[in-house]
Amino acid sequence: MGKLLVLSIYTEQVANEISLTGNYDKSLIQDVLNEIIILLKSDKKMQSIDEFRKILSILSMGGIVHNSTPIYIIKDAYKILINSFGKNNKTDIDAVFKGISYNQNYRSFIIVFLKDHIVYASGIVIEHQIKAKNKRINTWELQWVSSLQKNKGYGSSLWKLLTKLALKRHIAGILVPATQKALPFWLKQNSDLCPINETILLDNDSKETISIVKKFGYKIKNRPCKNLSSLYSINKSNTSMFKVNPYKWSIKDTIHIWFLPKQYPDEINHSLIKSNFL
Repeated sequence: MGKLLVLSIYTEQVANEISLTGNYDKSLIQDVLNEIIILLKSDKKMQSIDEFRKILSILSMGGIVHNSTPIYIIKDAYKILINSFGKNNKTDIDAVFKGISYNQNYRSFIIVFLKDHIVYASGIVIEHQIKAKNKRINTWELQWVSSLQKNKGYGSSLWKLLTKLALKRHIAGILVPATQKALPFWLKQNSDLCPINETILLDNDSKETISIVKKFGYKIKNRPCKNLSSLYSINKSNTSMFKVNPYKWSIKDTIHIWFLPKQYPDEINHSLIKSNFL
């Protein structure tokens, strides 16, 4: 592996200020954003997962947890996820919050929707780098997401925060492995900036699931369509099967919904990155 990327002390300072106060040193922000643009274009990893999280925290104005995020925010975000998923997934959730295990092969981060210093929703996202022909592409996998209260719009607000961040990060696709219960919610999250792929991947014969998907006007397949094939590991020796690597759940266990953020030229993408600051 080549040399790891290192975050400057000034960028770390801005990330910490945003998380602690919601403000930042305006005399530093131009140089900090230029540094972030360079780092995001590199295929190399940051020297620590926390530095990667700090970059995303700046771009989301404090929506991503890192080691200088106030402890009450971290605890509240953790509590929301454990209350919903802790029975079967506590070990994996703990690993992300501790920042271990997930640093070697892929990046992970915790996203929060905050309002008046209260955590209303939180989620865990894993970033994967996929080899595709002559380049690498980045995908996100939203493994868990939950909110303090249901039917209040908190989950949708967190999703909007994540999709705006995905545009700046130049993410090729966001995988949401949904359950049948959550399926209607996710199919309502379609937007112009981050549309749902027209084909939903699932491999079960549930009439109710199929009915829900078709009601929203989407197609169904049990293997990736052409525009998604580069995001999976295809087993060419058996065209009826494919591996879901590097993702956590198969299409027998969950419904794979792909959101495809708009891809902008670098100049527009850089303007998006700077839009909140300059």
